[in-house]
Amino acid sequence: MVSLMKKDFIGKILPVETNILIFEVKNAYTATSFAEYLKKQDIYCIAISSTQVRIVTHLDVTTAMVKRLIGIIDAM
Repeated sequence: MVSLMKKDFIGKILPVETNILIFEVKNAYTATSFAEYLKKQDIYCIAISSTQVRIVTHLDVTTAMVKRLIGIIDAM
């Protein structure tokens, strides 16, 4: 979550209570364009509104996968 909070295109991040992360995108991205960008990197998330993205982890998600996602977002 720290990487997300540093980005100027990320707005509000909803509290995390489970394996679901929901956050707002703004400025350079819409929720759809953000999700499409990640899909090109073989990372799947869902635009749940025009400004909100939902990412869900699963027990099959490894630490290496999470680090890869962080690196991709850091590079955006």
